[in-house]
Amino acid sequence: MVHGDIKLTKTTDYKDIHPTKYKDIFELPKNYHEAWNHECPFQQEKWRGAISLELNKMKQQVVWKVMKRNKMEVGRKCIKCKWVFDIKRDGTFRARLVACGYSQIPGVDFQESYSPVINDVVFRIFIVCQIRWKSGAVIMDVEVAFLNGDLDETIYMECPDGIDHEDDDIVILLKSMYGLVQAARQFFLKFSFILKSIGFKQSDAEPCLFYKKEGKS
Repeated sequence: MVHGDIKLTKTTDYKDIHPTKYKDIFELPKNYHEAWNHECPFQQEKWRGAISLELNKMKQQVVWKVMKRNKMEVGRKCIKCKWVFDIKRDGTFRARLVACGYSQIPGVDFQESYSPVINDVVFRIFIVCQIRWKSGAVIMDVEVAFLNGDLDETIYMECPDGIDHEDDDIVILLKSMYGLVQAARQFFLKFSFILKSIGFKQSDAEPCLFYKKEGKS
C-alpha cells in the first residue's frame, strides 16, 4: 500500500515515520472493535492507549454509574452512544466516546439546549480595549470540557464498548458528555457558575462577557 511517498508493508517500521504523517497515511477505525483489535500492532497500541485515556477521564469525572436495566424508570428508553476516532496533525491518536443526541427524546432526555456564543462585535471591541490598555491576555483550554457539566435530567444510556458490564446492564449519566443535545448548555452553566463564585460578574449586554473589579483594575 502506497500513501504519497510512503510505502506501507507488513514489515514497515512505523516508528521511522514522522508523527505528522500519521493522519495522511492511516485509515481511521469505524468502531471500537476495529480500533481495539487493529491488525497493525503499532496502531493497535496507539488506539488502545487513546481509548483507555478517554475512559479514565470519564472515570475521574464520574460521568456515569452502571445499573441494571430492570431498575430503569417504566416507559423510559436508553439513548445510544458510539466511539469516534481521529488523528491530530501532531500525530496524537484521539478516541472520544459520544452520546448519540439524535436518540434523545425532547421533553424527556432534555429540556433546553441553547448555549450562548459571544457576539463577534463584542469580541472585536474586547481586542481593541486590550490593545488600547496594553493589557495581557491568557488563552486557556478546559480539558474534557463537556464532561464537567451537571445534568438536570435523568438520562439512561446503553453501556459503551470498552467497559466491564453484564448483558442486562445500562448506565445512568451523572454528568454531561459529548454528543448530548444539552452538552454545550450544561458546560456554559457550570463555567459561568465557577466564574461567579470567584467574583466575576456577567455582563447584562453580553452573556459571554464576564468581568471582575479589584481596586482600580
